[in-house]
Amino acid sequence: MSLYDDYVKDFPGRILDLYEKNRKLTERDLLEVTFLVSLTASAIAVPLDRLRPEDNRQYPDPFHDREGEFKEAAEIFDKLYERNFRDCELWDDIFDEWRHGTCSNANSDPGSWPRNKINDSYTFKELILHLRDSLAHGTLRTSGDKVIEEIVLLAGKERDGLKFLIVTPNSLEKFLHKWVNWLEQLPKSPLKSDRESR
Repeated sequence: MSLYDDYVKDFPGRILDLYEKNRKLTERDLLEVTFLVSLTASAIAVPLDRLRPEDNRQYPDPFHDREGEFKEAAEIFDKLYERNFRDCELWDDIFDEWRHGTCSNANSDPGSWPRNKINDSYTFKELILHLRDSLAHGTLRTSGDKVIEEIVLLAGKERDGLKFLIVTPNSLEKFLHKWVNWLEQLPKSPLKSDRESR
């Protein structure tokens, strides 16, 4: 077994490889959405928590990737983090079908919730943190009769009004590809030896 420690670029790339190699098998067994959601959760949370700034984080990155070999990558990520999602390099027209908003009761019918399109004020930071929190904490549900047509991703606290994001499996898969491909283009700084860093 080889030891690797690149959880910003290599790890999400491995997840995408795993997804591509096994997706047909999961479709045959009607497990494709479960497979997509489980892999997307890791592909978002792991690199994000190593790249994101210390903005209201409960647990800081103990590996300090932002100050180490991914310092330049973190600077590029910070620019993306604050950008409008519709105007960033991860945007795709398929995301026009996504809807978001707030609801007061997660158990009510999502069809009754007022839904908004992703507009020019919706930042990539809002999106990626919402995806990370919902997938990491398992606050999601699905809708559809015989097949899953929508994935409802909830984030936040009920007392403040739960935020929701509604996506289709196809559009979430598209986001997984775009996110991982973007991460794989990030620069990686060479590690300095102990002697050089003294």
